[in-house]
Amino acid sequence: DLDTQISATLSLMAPTEFANYRKRKRTLKHLVSQAIQPNSHSKITIADAIYSSVCKIENLDLLPGDIE
Repeated sequence: DLDTQISATLSLMAPTEFANYRKRKRTLKHLVSQAIQPNSHSKITIADAIYSSVCKIENLDLLPGDIE
């Protein structure tokens, strides 16, 4: 979700799930930060950050954005 307001993320994820993804640093922001600063302590892959089966719809996946 590259929208600056992260509308898709906030609309499609439950607030608790979004908070959990942010806490575990599984958002697009952290993937980009890791690419810019490869010596980052947390190493995540795109697969780690994908929120699968959004709204219980098979094959509808989301790479959550971040509000920061």
